[in-house]
Amino acid sequence: MITGHVMVNNIGDDLIDFITLDLSEIEAGLEIGDRNRIYDMAETLDGRHRYVYFFLVGELNNIFADESMPEIEKIILANGVLNDLIVYQKRFAYALNLCLDIDNLPKYTMAEKFIGFITLYPEYSQFILKTSLAISPTYKGNLDFDKVETINRKDETDTKKLLKLIHSDYKSGVSLARYTIIENLHEMLYFEFTEMLKQGLQVKKCKLCGRYFILRNKHETDYCGRIYRGKRTCKKVGAKQSYNERVAADPVLQKYQQIYKRYFARTADGVKPFEKYPESKFYNLSFSEWSKIAKDMRRRYLNGEITEGELIEGIEG
Repeated sequence: MITGHVMVNNIGDDLIDFITLDLSEIEAGLEIGDRNRIYDMAETLDGRHRYVYFFLVGELNNIFADESMPEIEKIILANGVLNDLIVYQKRFAYALNLCLDIDNLPKYTMAEKFIGFITLYPEYSQFILKTSLAISPTYKGNLDFDKVETINRKDETDTKKLLKLIHSDYKSGVSLARYTIIENLHEMLYFEFTEMLKQGLQVKKCKLCGRYFILRNKHETDYCGRIYRGKRTCKKVGAKQSYNERVAADPVLQKYQQIYKRYFARTADGVKPFEKYPESKFYNLSFSEWSKIAKDMRRRYLNGEITEGELIEGIEG
């Protein structure tokens, strides 16, 4: 059995990656076959998700390692494991949509929506994840993963020797750490989902790529940070498109663009845009200095903090 430990930092990202994972090749190949075909289907997921392939191959290995079971029963069980991927994907996609989508059923609380989920899937009302405590090395108050790796390589089980390893340098400390024991993919997916619920994380579908992303702060609104085209993210491309659409519908922003382009054109000769205009209130400013003022005033206008006239008067000079 393969075991290991991992600290999950951005909880929920892997769950979202799972529900958007393309499983069409596996879904199309679900049938009774031989173990080579089953492993070939599993290999299609290698490198495409942080933990799905790990758990999938682990479960298949456990099935085919059982020498007491006839081969045909192993094949049936292994096909069931592959089919479970399809089931879990649809189930947790529904869970995110119902419970965590900020635009879905906004009048209901997250707790109320979760009750709706377990009403449809009552088995989750009794779902239990195992936890335990361990003596763990710490550094500056956090779990010291480098030290844990060193200890694991030495495979030390004697408590006195273990503590000696932990305190091998003056920077290390020791504490009791609670951890969750995850034994299969289903538990890992449920763990991420419930952690998102506990942390109050909400998700939204990106208006550009259509995939869910987590709203981790109030500044994230309509677009995710995934690569959309070339090196540009949905957030950059989408924000530009949204602004262009707003400019097209707003004569004031069109006037702002005209002023911006006019002053930028003055820098073509390598001079400050207002250098030839001593009467200008921006006479001593470079284009970048004026641009910061202009962009800030545009932001205030878009937020409704200043009027149309105040924006144009404030940037023209």
